[in-house]
Amino acid sequence: MLANPDVELEATFPVDGNAEPDLMGSFMFDLADAMRMPLRRAVADAELSAARAEAARAVLDLAFEVRVAFYRLQGDLQLVELFLQVVETLRAGWETAEALREAGNVPQLDVVQQRALYEESRIALAQAELAALQSRERLQVLMGLSGEATTWEVASRLPDPAESNPGLETIEQTAIERSLALEQRRHRLEALARRVGLARVEGVIPALHVGVVAEREEGEWSVGPMVEMQLPLFHQGQGDIDRVSAELRVEQHRYVASAITVRSMVRRARNAYLNASARSRFYRETLLPLREDVLAQSLLQYNAMNLGVFELLTARRTLIDTARQYVEALRDYWVARAVLEQVLAGGQPEDLGDATVPMMTASPTGGDGGH
Repeated sequence: MLANPDVELEATFPVDGNAEPDLMGSFMFDLADAMRMPLRRAVADAELSAARAEAARAVLDLAFEVRVAFYRLQGDLQLVELFLQVVETLRAGWETAEALREAGNVPQLDVVQQRALYEESRIALAQAELAALQSRERLQVLMGLSGEATTWEVASRLPDPAESNPGLETIEQTAIERSLALEQRRHRLEALARRVGLARVEGVIPALHVGVVAEREEGEWSVGPMVEMQLPLFHQGQGDIDRVSAELRVEQHRYVASAITVRSMVRRARNAYLNASARSRFYRETLLPLREDVLAQSLLQYNAMNLGVFELLTARRTLIDTARQYVEALRDYWVARAVLEQVLAGGQPEDLGDATVPMMTASPTGGDGGH
């Protein structure tokens, strides 16, 4: 907006009091400020565009954060169902071992081992239930729900992997073109560049006031123009120009760094997505059918009295454990897909789902003993 004009009034009264007072008034406004107004407006427009890009990125990131939290909750709920099956299976194994011990067919060691596995599964179930409750609360906070609005329900099973994949051929270029973080920095660069030009203009013409002056002397009025200019003899805004120029150079380096970060981010998101997709497909198409076949063959051997009940229960428990690993891989798949789509849509997720190297541990289902 234009700066407010200056109005000045002056009155002088004769000492003897016999004459009329002399009056003088002036009306001025800063013409230099009006000339710089388009430059200031261009700076403000660029800063407003940067703020809009920042707000859009915040909304986009929140939406995808809710989506990721939703997938995590679904996965945790599905894991609770699987742990319930594990508890039921191990309880059946313990009860069977008790019956066989009373009949004198198995030693007490087998009973203790089966009960220990059962009690461990109850702890694992409690942890899974807690994880599901925590995931639900996390999602409620993200959605801003409280009171009666917290009675919502969600499907407890994750969907199968999608048939189509996000465009992976030109992901880096797409991420660069759509990145709201880079758009924000581009507008900030534009604003700083325009501020440099504005500072230089202010240094050349600091102030130029124009207006009219009216004066009454000895009862007669006289009116005329008035010009007042500040001469930039000593200070031409060197400090402001150097400061804004330095900020511009810093922002240029930050833009390059942000572009490198976006490219790396989308590659990491792609790698996590491809890995999770391959793992979920491997469990669904290879490992789960193998475990199901093992259980089916074990059941045939059990019916033929070539296999003990504990081996049959172990085969079922192993199948459930493989199903649990598949659910975890499926959850990682949907989270990784959401993260990749978020980056390709212009967002900047905080968690890219980087994988950690798993530790090889002994299977808790082995060494049960029994006949």
